[in-house]
Amino acid sequence: MYNSTNRHYIPGGLNLWIVFNSIHYGIIGIRLVGGRFRWGSKHNHGNNQGQI
Repeated sequence: MYNSTNRHYIPGGLNLWIVFNSIHYGIIGIRLVGGRFRWGSKHNHGNNQGQI
């Protein structure tokens, strides 16, 4: 029970899953890093935005 739809669906699903995870965790990482910069040194807010 193996057809062309499975051949195309599995790699496409993996690629979408990898892309989705990388974007999802990338946004979380940016938020965490941005939050640390923001909370760690509020007086240098402008400089931190430039560094990110």
